[in-house]
Amino acid sequence: RNKSVAWLRNFLAASGTLEAIKSFSNSSAVKTFGNEAFTFGGRKSRNSSDFKPLVSQNLKQNSFFLMNKKTTIYDIAKVLDITAASVSRALNTTPNISESPRNLVLETAAKMNYKQNRLALALRCGKSYDVGVIVPRIDSNFFASVIRGIEEELYAHKYNVIICQTHDDEKREFENINTLLNAQVDGILMSVSNVVSENASENDRIIKKVIEKNVPLVFFDRKKNIEGVSSVTINDYDVSYLATKH
Repeated sequence: RNKSVAWLRNFLAASGTLEAIKSFSNSSAVKTFGNEAFTFGGRKSRNSSDFKPLVSQNLKQNSFFLMNKKTTIYDIAKVLDITAASVSRALNTTPNISESPRNLVLETAAKMNYKQNRLALALRCGKSYDVGVIVPRIDSNFFASVIRGIEEELYAHKYNVIICQTHDDEKREFENINTLLNAQVDGILMSVSNVVSENASENDRIIKKVIEKNVPLVFFDRKKNIEGVSSVTINDYDVSYLATKH
């Protein structure tokens, strides 16, 4: 253990990381951050561009820690020495942050390769812009065409599609529904499994859970007769009868 600690200490010293940590921890950075003038490194200005060299310096000093993990708003807040709440307000364009400091946060976030957590955003906003599509298999020409039509229609409204396959296995169907619910999807389009197994009653319960969570659910092609769930199906009998009339 002592050898490991010594090796780590020598590595940090050789890479200049120890000095960077000391320098950053002792630096005076942003103390106020809002619509009025803000300070960074003991300087006061209304122009965020005045602080870009100091932000770049802090980014370099913390790059050792940031390169091996996913960037969070807390990392951005640490570099700018502001609160995570201020970073969040700037990233979500709330009105109580002026344009100049907001741009500084956005530029810093871009340099740190920050990506918003879409699940957290969905929980906060109540909308994920994701729709789940459950089909028995995607290598079927019919289901492939349906998925294409769904994707083209939803894309026009800025929605993404999450595709799941059941392979006509009700256990997989149950898991798919659970996964989509955990992903906070805004709706589910589903063609049910054609094979009835011992999991049938459990699957009915998970479908009722979808309804209880007020997640829109629509069956297509294959359906279950569940109250409150709409379906889109083809009446093969009537279509065949009409075909014989020609």
